Amino acid sequence: MMGLVLTNLRQLLIGVLVALGSLLPAPAAVAQVSDPAQNKSGSEAAHPGTENWLRKQIAGWEKHQPAFEDMTEGLAADTRERQTDIQAKFDALGSMQSLKFSGVENGTDVYLVTFDHGALSCMVGPLAGGKAGSSLFGGPTIRSGPSPGTEAAVRRLIAGYAAGLPAYEIMSPSLLQVVLPQQNTLVGAAKELGALKSLTFSKINPRWWDVYDAVYENGHAVWSITPLAGGKVGSFRISEQTLNNSTPHADREASVRRYVESLVKGDPNYDDMAPDAAATLRHNMPNILAAIKPLGQLQSITFDHSAPGDTDVYLVSFEYGNAEWSIGALTPDGKVVHRSFRVL
Repeated sequence: MMGLVLTNLRQLLIGVLVALGSLLPAPAAVAQVSDPAQNKSGSEAAHPGTENWLRKQIAGWEKHQPAFEDMTEGLAADTRERQTDIQAKFDALGSMQSLKFSGVENGTDVYLVTFDHGALSCMVGPLAGGKAGSSLFGGPTIRSGPSPGTEAAVRRLIAGYAAGLPAYEIMSPSLLQVVLPQQNTLVGAAKELGALKSLTFSKINPRWWDVYDAVYENGHAVWSITPLAGGKVGSFRISEQTLNNSTPHADREASVRRYVESLVKGDPNYDDMAPDAAATLRHNMPNILAAIKPLGQLQSITFDHSAPGDTDVYLVSFEYGNAEWSIGALTPDGKVVHRSFRVL
């Protein structure tokens, strides 16, 4: 989702936003099977400036004058590539009638915007210097309960991974293309969590995905899934994966602390990372720093829980907010291979 999970080096990107019909640029795969607690909703208060930013963006599209000056270089470049298509869709929607804050997903503010001829779900990441580095517009489906077939689909997906036989037959071609390389990790996580004990519909999230709470023999997780299209799953996400027995690793807490302190200073400690991890972080660093800067100074780091894949999850408190950091096993010489975070 355009860098919303900004440092997720082991994030498993799954699917495309078929149900939302994205208008603003997003990578081909935007839903994900994520590290623990990666996508849990946090504060219900909007981040400062996001509503005004969104209103200005919509006004710009209505005038055929996109407000590129309020976007980071990366977001502006992606938007320009799709400007013709985006403009056509805003033209079809007509004038904006209302804009309402709906909640927070992945540390990103979600708004419901109605127009003369339709409605959009609009997501905006925290601003840095008045600029947004991530944004997504999608078309909502207003309903009060789960979309037909999603519970059965989630049960088939869970059962397939638990058995080591993924339910590829119910996945869309685009989803299948992204899932295949991640099979071993998905199967491994399913085996760690153990047998499914219960699956309960929880809510429709601000992106209009169905959300289910899954309780397993050895832990729990949250599954989010888009409404089915032609009986196929277009996108799903596994988040908040938590194992019942949690034991922290002291070397990982120290590593998280060094990294967070380096981000607060604006000077990432790439020397603490394995080469591939460092390369990925360098590519994403502008968005990472944009997400961290508004949080202020580091206050504390506390172990929260363990998750599949030998992962520790820490609650990180700052002056003006909180975040969760996930980190996997370090190399023998103490280098980071897998690490991710989300702003609460």
